[in-house]
Amino acid sequence: MSAFVEGRLKRSPELTHYLNCCLRCYQCVEICSSGVRYDLVQTEIRRRFTCRMLVPGLAKLACRLLLPRQRLLDLVQKLRPGFLIGRRTSPRPDKTSALKQLESLAPLPNPRLRVAFFLGCRINYVYPEIARAVVKVLNWANIDVVAPEEQCCCGAPALALGDTATARRLAEKNLKAFEDSGTEVTIMACALGASTIKNEYPRLLGSEGEAFADRLYEFFQFVSEFIGLDELEQTDTACTYHDPCHRRGMLGVEDPPRDILKRVSLYEEMEGADLCCGRGNLLDLFSAELSTQIAARKVEAIQKTSAQVVVTSCPNCMVGLEAGMARAGSAKEVRHLAQIMAEAVPSDQANSSEQRTTLIVSRETIR
Repeated sequence: MSAFVEGRLKRSPELTHYLNCCLRCYQCVEICSSGVRYDLVQTEIRRRFTCRMLVPGLAKLACRLLLPRQRLLDLVQKLRPGFLIGRRTSPRPDKTSALKQLESLAPLPNPRLRVAFFLGCRINYVYPEIARAVVKVLNWANIDVVAPEEQCCCGAPALALGDTATARRLAEKNLKAFEDSGTEVTIMACALGASTIKNEYPRLLGSEGEAFADRLYEFFQFVSEFIGLDELEQTDTACTYHDPCHRRGMLGVEDPPRDILKRVSLYEEMEGADLCCGRGNLLDLFSAELSTQIAARKVEAIQKTSAQVVVTSCPNCMVGLEAGMARAGSAKEVRHLAQIMAEAVPSDQANSSEQRTTLIVSRETIR
């Protein structure tokens, strides 16, 4: 990769193939004893490649036109085109985005903490039900939630296409939106988005990006560290868990989702839980055949379990898992961990602020 960037290696079909097959899971960065940032090299190569490739080039153009313009993206979403929502084999979502649905949220009267909710595109447009589940769990813990209206895409699609300029533009818009929210903590329930902010914003925005990344908590990291779960009810849902590449590889989070599921469901570990679902780094755009093959391996592992529901903590993985399960004719359901948690909130406490006593952290502790 370095040889190509330095001009010592020319573009070739073989190099194109290797580039397109990269899942951007960052495991090469994690295990490299020399500390080589292969992710940065790969981003530069992709920047040079995609400007001369038709389909990725069109995708990059769409990113530049749509992602920084939230209102335009809202308008496109109302048309619900398949290329945007990605749910080719699943029911289409509501026409109303999660941001619009959360506008009606009433502030809690005496919250222990106020946090900002960074939705990410998939939750905002494809899975607004996840946003409602996240808010339900946090409100149950007497945590007030605000969703800044001016937030936009985290920039992950632009980076996957090598468009660093657009990614930086999106990062700057988000930094401004969340600074204006008046909160000290930001929550995100998307492994890909949280990984992008934690690993890329410091590089894109310097010290300001690093400060923002330090204030961001992946939702289940926040839940496992700062919210007691003893009052959650046990459900009879039989679950297994899929590890998103970005969550396990770059966020370093492995146990909390399993700990939560063991607490609130009938949990069963699947074989190869940490193997990719086939959606990494827009793989289905660059190499649909390979993406389908990887997804089939994951679905086979899921089918071997007795679980009724396969749970994950990344909405991008949910798209791939849903498509793979549909192709296999499986009746198993795909759900986000926040939805499983929301179902475990005691019904007599879900709307009672007096009983939200599970928060075990202070503002000073979070700082």
